[in-house]
Order: sequence, then C-alpha cells, then structure tokens
Amino acid sequence: MISNNKRYLLVIIIIITFIIMISILIEHNLNKILFIPPVYQYDINVMMKSIMNWMSGNCTEIKLGDTKCILYNTSSKPSLYDGKDIIIYSYGNSCDVFGTLWSMQNKRSQMYKLFEALADRYNVLLYDYNGYGINKTDDKPTEEKVTNTLKNMILNLHKKGFKNNNIVLFGFSLGCGVTMNVISKLKMTDVKGVILLSGFSNLYDIASDFCEEYCYLKLLFKLIGWKIKGKFDNYSNIKKLNMHDKIYLLHSRLDEIISYEHALKLYSTGKCKLLDIDGTHNDPKYNDDAISAIVKI
Repeated sequence: MISNNKRYLLVIIIIITFIIMISILIEHNLNKILFIPPVYQYDINVMMKSIMNWMSGNCTEIKLGDTKCILYNTSSKPSLYDGKDIIIYSYGNSCDVFGTLWSMQNKRSQMYKLFEALADRYNVLLYDYNGYGINKTDDKPTEEKVTNTLKNMILNLHKKGFKNNNIVLFGFSLGCGVTMNVISKLKMTDVKGVILLSGFSNLYDIASDFCEEYCYLKLLFKLIGWKIKGKFDNYSNIKKLNMHDKIYLLHSRLDEIISYEHALKLYSTGKCKLLDIDGTHNDPKYNDDAISAIVKI
C-alpha cells in the first residue's frame, strides 16, 4: 500500500514533470507558431518580377547590406536619393513583400490607398524578414533574426548618409514588435516617426487573451506563461524610451485578433497618439483623418 504522503508526492512529481515537458515543448515550437512565412508553388523571384512589372515601374529592387528590398514611390524611376525621407514597412505574420505588393496592385484596395498616400511624400521601403520571401534562407526565423534584418537595414542606411530623422518606421501586427525592438536596440529616439498598425502590448498579453477563452488553457498559462515574458514587449520598449508624440497607434475597435485593449495599454504610456480606424485585423479600413495624420509625420 502507498501511504497518502507518498501518493501526494507522486502526484506533485507528475504535475511538475508535465509542466516542465510542456514548457520545453512551447519553447521548442514557439518560433514555428510566431513566424509562418508564406509558401508558394512557384519561384518567388519570378513572381516578384512579374508583379513589379504590373506596377508600372513605381518600384525597383535595391539591396541594403545582405537584405533585398523593394523601393516604392510615385515616380516612374524610384531612387533612394531623390531627397525624400524614407518609410520602412514591417509586415505582420503569414505575409511577405510579394503579398503586400499583390494587395497594392489592386487600386481599389485599402493597402493601395494607404501606400499611395505615403509614397507621395516618402520613399517606401518594403523588405522581407530573414527566412521570408525574397530573403528566404535555410535559417528558421526567430525574434532575434527578424529584428536584426531591420536593424542591419537601418545601419546600412546610416552608412549611405541617412539619419534617424530621415526615417519613419511603420509596423503592422507582428511588425510592430520588430519595429519597437529595433528602436530600443539602436536607441532611435530621434527617429522621424513611428506608426504601429494593429499593434500589441506584448506577446504575453496576446497569449493571455487567447487562453482566457478556455478554462484548461487559462490554468496552464498561469503555470508556464513566464516562458514568453519579455518577448516582443512593445509596452516596455515604449515606456522606457523618451519619444513623446512620435508614435502613432492605428487600431480598430473591431479587431478580432489583437483587441483594442492593447492599443489602450500602449496609449497609457502617455507617449503615443491613438487614431481609431475601421475594419478588422486583416482588413483594416483607413479613414481620411488617420491617413492625413501619418502622412504629415
């Protein structure tokens, strides 16, 4: 017969072992959940060439260090050295530059409406994270690798004579985390401006929101949620940086993936301007007030 004390001890050991195994499983698979590069049946470089031809010569491929980028503006011969400031767009998960251009080629799309307005004033730089699209490698994307993609691009722009106050950083969803990570790492408090579209406070809060809907996940998250604390922590990055009124938050109250509460939490730092937009997470609708505000940054 097993005594009650031994039985309790056995249960505790089983629970602890289970928690450790789940923690290891989450850590091993977290990057697979966070980073999902699109997969295409055809060669991405051939597809990119075709869609750039469709866009009437308003974009051209350039290279910043090891990173291939697409330069887009309203000129028929886009150039990085035409006197315009630069806006760098960091997209969300499950997207890439090809997907962004595909959306833009429809002149009735919200993506076209937004980028056409931005391209009147800025040179728009589109790029793929390490492991995505035209920058696809055998490396698997991680927070550090995608952050370093943008960081190295900016360092190369510095070498070409561009200063932080010539640069606007624009992140959407996951791209907000990439954007704020780089600003924090390079201490870019003198950047011209920051746009966070459908951004989140941090990865921990997103996971917490999801787990709240399921009782068993809620309990599990309380035990192992610490594994993702500090990852893509936009709230902490904004809070510690002296960047008053340079950060514009665009968020819809109807966002079904990253709730409006995330925008309110970022806004509570007292360092951001909050602009309401319409639409859903993957189909945002930009009103004239929001576009006018960010174009004037």
